[in-house]
Amino acid sequence: MASGHTIAFMLEGFDWCGDEVRMPASLVLLIRHQLGPLKGDFHKEYKSHEAMSQAAWIAAQQLEPDDKLSINRLIRLASSADRPIPRSTAARWLKDQKFQRMVESFRKLKQMRSRPQDK
Repeated sequence: MASGHTIAFMLEGFDWCGDEVRMPASLVLLIRHQLGPLKGDFHKEYKSHEAMSQAAWIAAQQLEPDDKLSINRLIRLASSADRPIPRSTAARWLKDQKFQRMVESFRKLKQMRSRPQDK
């Protein structure tokens, strides 16, 4: 935590100085080290959610209203050559309540879109 205090003191010093000041490279490295990798856990979680949502959408668009979604079927429907879905991921998604709600919502949306419009 000492480096966090060092960063705070250095930034306060820059703020108090009325002139334009060049930030030392060592401070930039210290800040980057404290922040960790630029693509951290938040980025991984976002990409995972995006992949799950896309798989739910693709599967829901291809399923009939009474069809059940299995691990193999999810992999067959939603995998592509550049984005294969591992069995373990498909199994985890199928157990996930959020994934199930997404698939159900996307299926309902598909049904709504396929109904003839009353005029």
